[in-house]
Amino acid sequence: NPPPPPACTAVIFRHVQKTGGVSVRDFFAKLERDNEWRSYAEGPPSMLGSRRCAPSMERRRGRCSVYQLSPLRILEELATECAASQLRGRAASRTPLKAFVELHNRGSYSAALEFAERSLRPAGWRVVTAVLLREPVAQLASWFLFDGLRSDRCGVTPKNKRGRACTAVEYVEKRAARAPGGLQAFLIAGGNKTEPPAAVHARSSALLERS
Repeated sequence: NPPPPPACTAVIFRHVQKTGGVSVRDFFAKLERDNEWRSYAEGPPSMLGSRRCAPSMERRRGRCSVYQLSPLRILEELATECAASQLRGRAASRTPLKAFVELHNRGSYSAALEFAERSLRPAGWRVVTAVLLREPVAQLASWFLFDGLRSDRCGVTPKNKRGRACTAVEYVEKRAARAPGGLQAFLIAGGNKTEPPAAVHARSSALLERS
């Protein structure tokens, strides 16, 4: 006998900067327009496919601030919604819930994975987790073109508070200081804007050694 269809489906996507994640976001935004998926993507209001908060907050406030985004809360509410639908016996009469949840600058990927293993898979969910990586030099070049050429990224002094664009060498050194062990290793190891780089560096180094 074929296996039963999943109760609901979640794609949990860790969007590492400058690795093509916006293309993935756009793909799921198009699926949402076709009423096949819900896309909980992180981005500014003008960006295609951006939805920044949990379903209950959207119903109450409409579009909400990026600072209210909580990928874990989104997953928790989706789990509750799926379970309620199953209890009402409605899943057989309609397409089961399918959701794309992006973690970009906010939220803990490890916490989302732990929740999926603890609560979603045992409840019959199909869970797909994904991270895109990029050849490191190409990724750094993309960062430089996106960020390093801005007029205020380097050369800020008491006399020149406006700064200037970075040279390639300056930008490489600056990024290395902000993300020890490499940008991708830094993010995959759980780095974020609130944690001291040294704490993440230890995890990044351990990750690189194991790989």
